[in-house]
Amino acid sequence: MGGTKYYAVVNGRFSTGIFTTWEETAKQVIGFSGAKYKSFPTYQEAKEYYLANGGAAEDVEDLLQKKMKELTVNSEDPASTLVAFCGCSAHGNGTLNCEAAWACVFPNHSEWNVTKKMDDDEKPTNNRPVYLAALEALRRANVEDPERDQVLTVFTNLEILVDSMTKLAKEWEENNWVKSDGKLAKNVDLLKLLLDEQKNRQVQWKHVESEWELSCMDIAKELAQNAVHGSGQFSSDE
Repeated sequence: MGGTKYYAVVNGRFSTGIFTTWEETAKQVIGFSGAKYKSFPTYQEAKEYYLANGGAAEDVEDLLQKKMKELTVNSEDPASTLVAFCGCSAHGNGTLNCEAAWACVFPNHSEWNVTKKMDDDEKPTNNRPVYLAALEALRRANVEDPERDQVLTVFTNLEILVDSMTKLAKEWEENNWVKSDGKLAKNVDLLKLLLDEQKNRQVQWKHVESEWELSCMDIAKELAQNAVHGSGQFSSDE
């Protein structure tokens, strides 16, 4: 299942900026001789192209804020539900120069959103940032609901995290973190923290599937991508 495409329109018939549907883009470029545009799989790439070709910075920042507001409006869950989307961005995975960031997005409570670039001592890879985002989701849930009465739903596109937290981690823990193939489990330090924060709370770990879920995940990934390339940390309640 594919994600959102991003169309950077530098010269358009009526307006310019970054659009997320071909329908919107076509109105600006089809039949317009001076049109200049390009599609990208990520918001960050579209943003870089747009700015490099003379686009205004406020145009692309407004899009991200607009999409975040739309997520709250289009949420399929009641406002009382604890729902978090955990995304990441990593460059240079497997190298000493790997840079990674994570984002934890709460569509029903945008003031809880957190984005952070990983420090070198946090051992950045392409998977560890998602574990840290999930840890933030659990910690925020425990702050807002210390009695742990509410169900927390954590969405991610990392299947190993879902599998680990629904079954495997408990098995590995009981076997001193040795897997069935005799090898040591990965990211044990973060799995221990996740299991500890999850205690006494019902948590639903889900892999993204629906259109709304994919839209939310796109936002989380975009925020993480911005953190890798930009300021490094963002919190809506600061």
